[in-house]
Formats: sequence, C-alpha cells, structure tokens
Amino acid sequence: MSQYPGNYNSQQRIPQQHQKRKQEKKQKIFYKFTCSAKKLDKKDAGGFGKSDPFVMIKRGNKVLAKSNIIKNNLNPKWEPFLVDQLLAGGMQTPLTVEVYDYDDDGTHDFIGSFSATLHQLTTDFVGKEIQLTNKKKIFSKKSGRFIINIAQQIIKTVSRAYEFTFSCKSLANMDGFLGKSDPYVKIYACRNRQLGHGKVQREYYVVGKTEYLNNKKNCTFQPCYIDVRACGGMAGSLILRVIDHDTDGTDDLIGEVKTTLNELTATNSKFPLINPGKVGGLTYKNSGYIMIDNYNPVPLKKVPEAYEILFSGKNLDDKDFFGKSDPYFIVKTRETRKQLHKSEHINNDLNPSWKPFVINVAEAGGLDGKLLIEVWDKDKNTQDDLIGEFKSTLRHFLYYKTDPYWKIINRNKVNKMGYKNSGFIVINSIVPYVPKINNNNNNNLVAVSNNQQPLYGNPNLYNSNMNYPPVNPSNRNLPPANTNVNPYNSNIPPANVNPYNSNMAPANVNPYNSNMAPANNYNSPYPPANNMYPPANNMYPPSNANPYNSNMAPANNYNSAYPPANNMYPPANNMYPPANANPYNSNMAPANNYNSAYPPANNMYPPANNMYPPANANPYNSNMAP
Repeated sequence: MSQYPGNYNSQQRIPQQHQKRKQEKKQKIFYKFTCSAKKLDKKDAGGFGKSDPFVMIKRGNKVLAKSNIIKNNLNPKWEPFLVDQLLAGGMQTPLTVEVYDYDDDGTHDFIGSFSATLHQLTTDFVGKEIQLTNKKKIFSKKSGRFIINIAQQIIKTVSRAYEFTFSCKSLANMDGFLGKSDPYVKIYACRNRQLGHGKVQREYYVVGKTEYLNNKKNCTFQPCYIDVRACGGMAGSLILRVIDHDTDGTDDLIGEVKTTLNELTATNSKFPLINPGKVGGLTYKNSGYIMIDNYNPVPLKKVPEAYEILFSGKNLDDKDFFGKSDPYFIVKTRETRKQLHKSEHINNDLNPSWKPFVINVAEAGGLDGKLLIEVWDKDKNTQDDLIGEFKSTLRHFLYYKTDPYWKIINRNKVNKMGYKNSGFIVINSIVPYVPKINNNNNNNLVAVSNNQQPLYGNPNLYNSNMNYPPVNPSNRNLPPANTNVNPYNSNIPPANVNPYNSNMAPANVNPYNSNMAPANNYNSPYPPANNMYPPANNMYPPSNANPYNSNMAPANNYNSAYPPANNMYPPANNMYPPANANPYNSNMAPANNYNSAYPPANNMYPPANNMYPPANANPYNSNMAP
C-alpha cells in the first residue's frame, strides 16, 4: 500500500516539486515600514512656510525605498513603504535613512539622516525616537526626530515585469507661443561599458516608450510595459524623459528625472521634470511633472529566437543626378559591425517598400544589443552612396506602434546649415518569427520565411506529392512499402519481371536478348527464393540458346548447365568456340588440323572439347557462311 494518501503517481510529483521551487524563487522577503517624524527643520522660505518632507532609504547611492510627500508639515506621518531584504544586502549591511524637503525644481533640500542596519531598523529602533542630524548646519546639528512606528516582515511574490500608467502635468510649451507640446515618455536604463585600462563608460538604452499625444500640457498615456531585468533590477538606474514629438524628427526634450523601479512603485510617486539646458535660468524651476497613476505586475513576455521585420522608406534623399535613388539597407551590430541582413535594392524610388527580413535575437546581441541600420543608394558603375543611418535595438523596435518613424542621418551632412534628416525608415511590423510550413497537400515540411527563403534544410528533399515521412527518404519517387514494385525505380515492372531492364521479357525468356524464344526448360522462378542469382539448376539462359549472340543457332551439344553451379564461369567442358574454328580471325577457314584443345581444358579460356558456338558457325562474324 502506498505511503502517500490518495492516487499517487511518482512521475507527477516531479513537475509539482519543480513548480514549487520555481514559485519559491519568485518570492522575496520584504520589510514594511510605517514611519513618522517630529519637529523637522523648516526649509521653505517665508515666515509661514514649513517643509514638504519625504523619506528615502539608501544603500550607498542606490535608493531602496521612497515614501510619499507630505505637503507643508513638520510632523509628518508617511504611508507604509517596503524595503527588499536582498537589495539591502541582508540584515547586517549599513543603510542610510534620509529625510528631504521636496522642491519643484528637483533640488530637494536635505533635512537630516541617520545610519543603521536593517536588523536594527526592524528590532532595536522600533517605537523609539531617533535623532536626525545635518552636518552642514552651523550651530545645532539636530534636525528633528525620526520614529519607526511599525516594522513588519512580509513575503511577497516579485513580478518580473510591470505595466506603468504615466501622466504629465503642467508641461512646458515646446511648439511656439500659441502651441503646446506633443509629449511622449521614453524610459532609459543604464549599464556600464568596460573600455579597458580600468575605464568605464555609462550608456543608456531604451526599455520603454509610450505613444505621443498631440497638443497636450496635461495628459495620461496608455500603459507601458517594462521588463525588470532589462532595467537592471528594481534598484537599477533609470531615466524618464518626456519629449515633444516633431514630424521632421527633430524631437525636443521637455524634461527628465532620474529614478529606479523601487521609486516608481512607491506610493503617490511624483517627479519634477528638469531640462538640463534650462537649469540656472532666473525663473526656471521645472518643465512640468510626471506621475505614476498606476502600476500592475504582468507576466513576463517570452523572447522568441528571431523576429520578422518589415521596413519601408519615406522621403529618402535623392542621390542620382538624373533619376531617383535605388535604395537598400543593411543591418549591422554596432560593436563588431557584423552584417545581420542586407535587403534587395528598389530601383528609382524614394519611398520604397522592402521584403520582410528575419533577425536572430542572439546574433543581434539580445533585445538590448546595439544595432546600426544603414541606408544606401545602389550604383552600377560607381561606389554606392550613403543616404543615412540610425541606431536602435530590437527592444526599441518593439515599441514601433507608439511611433513607427526612425529618422536617418547622414553623418557627412550633420554640420550643414538647415540640415534636419535624410528621410525616415518606417517600421510597418515586427512579429516573432515562426518557421512557416509550405502546405502543398499538407506534405512539404520545409520551413521557410515569408520571402520564401529556406530557414533550414533542402526544400527539394521531399516530394510534395508524397506522404510524410516517405517510404524511402533517399528517393522521393519511391512507391509505398506495401506494394510489389521495385522500390529503386518506379518505372520498372513488378517483381515477376527482370528488374534490370523493364523492356525485357518475363523470367522465362532469355534476359540477354528479348527477341529470343523463351527457355521452355526454365521452370524455376527467377530469381529463386532461397538461392543467389542465377540459380544452380535449370540455369538461365537455357542450354539450347547461345547467350552471346541471339542471331546464332543454338548449341545443340551444349547440354550442361550454364554456368555450372559449383565451378567457375564458363565451365571446363563443352567449351566455346569449337575446336575446328579459328577463334582469332573470322575470315580464315576452319582449322581442320586444329585438334588439340585451345587452350587445354585445365588452362586458360577457351576449353578444348565440344567448343561453343557449334563447329559449323563462325562465332565472331555472323555474316560469314557456316
């Protein structure tokens, strides 16, 4: 009797255990803090101003948690916020608790701070008033008291992707005095690039993008999907940029803010947008605000092995003096300049539409691998001319529906007065690539792409008129296995016919000449069932027929089996040609005095006695008289 209750199958337990471990890996330990403060310093100017305090918990320079902002209050009580134990470096890693006064210009005045480990924050300091200090203060270093009211451990399932709903408020006018802006949001993640000799360069790449909205100062965008891993985790550095869309591709920066996913998922997150080019102006504070209206955990989207992409061009530069350009494009990796795809060229067209093409994700360096797309003009007699180029990633391409136009720039024209672009590449679609089955009678299983280029294998390997798999994969014209037809040649007759020549008579006929009479004494099957071909007895062809010349008379004295079962071919006795015929010259008279065997019976061919063909016939010339 099984020790497990109910109907138990040991094979079913394995995936259940794997699923359990998989779920455990997604669960992480967090600490939920509810905090308040007393008698904070005043940071807002004016006799009636106070402070707009908020809290940040940091590990080094990384923000682990951020509270909401309490307006005009020196004794605030913040809403609960979470600290990830793993990101905090465990329970014994030193952390810093900092309190700031929020300012619209993003400068945020420092009020005070203290240091502690996560273990101290969750045990020793709970319910106690902790002194905040500001070392920059001239007189008293004290800046108020901080209180941890509740510290509660929770286990939370961590999502690997989120959808954020962004909104903007009071955006700066970028389209003239009477116009507003056409804003959209781009999210950039940061990574460090090793340059060698200990040098590191920080570079940013797109991990999210919203649609653009026409003529808006206050707006809410559609939810934007963001992959946590692409951002470097919840504490990875991000930049949110709000940009004004222009039809000529010269988009203008409205403002930006540096943040992390931890901050974006905090309660009531609101960030002032700062334009670095305007900081320091007499009246400049910010370029508006960006808020997180909502965020929801969503399933992580699977990354396929390859994508199929459809490009077209718009308003490309004219490079030909008398006609138009003959454009084509090349997709390369920016790091190694490895060519991933080269399109066909379109003759005399400034708004071309190219065939779909496939890009392998791994060859592109992943979704965030840097790509370079060059557009060229094809010339027959001279070197091809560069029209323009642009840089992107596959992940950036995935947001093409928000704005399908990619501006191409000719690096040789950048400094020319009035130059804006050399046209646009338009992404019409990008979808996961699935090898397609060419369904001719649902039997051809060769995978091809939309442009009919084989992905793998030989498209002619199997015949489309056959059922898959074929009976014999070496020949697509083979018949099914259960027929009585020779499988090596579909044009030859069935098994009761000589398989070596389909035009030959059946097995009771001399196989060497179909015009000869049948071998009446050949009664055994051809070939015999249990022996080698030809059989030992009743040998084929018959004994009364000369197998070497169908026009010769039969060898009446040729009675032995040809060839004999146990001897070499031809037999020793009744050898051919006869003794009275000169075998070496058909024009010579018979050698009547030629009585000895030539060569003798036990030596070389031909044998001595009863030679074949008959004595009255010249075997070497059928036109001579007997």
